[in-house]
Amino acid sequence: MLNLHSIRTLADLTGRIPRRQRWWLAIPGLGERSAHLIEGFFAAHPAFTERARALIAAATPEPVAPWENIYMLHGVDGSHGTFRAPKAMCALGADDDYQAISAWLERHEATETQRDYRAEAEQPAALGDHRAR
Repeated sequence: MLNLHSIRTLADLTGRIPRRQRWWLAIPGLGERSAHLIEGFFAAHPAFTERARALIAAATPEPVAPWENIYMLHGVDGSHGTFRAPKAMCALGADDDYQAISAWLERHEATETQRDYRAEAEQPAALGDHRAR
């Protein structure tokens, strides 16, 4: 239930509780009594709460990198992926995911569509671990 509201870790939950009064109202199925039990857990473990808050402060979002500057590490670049077709069967002529996405982006003729798809491809979450070229 919490996962549906972007609360995937105790650190996420720790960050949400002090920011909002009646924070549980935005989470269907989580009532006031359950929310107070969660708050009680954090109150009973202040050292844990502080460590969780430190994790939130340390996890700063990655900046969006322009497509040309994205470099995917060899182990996660898709070049040896489970669903990688043999080179002779590859319609895009791509050796890895970066080349496949680049070829796919080039096939969209509408400038607006190409721009929108490229913006999505540049998002850090879309590519997992990437480094600037």
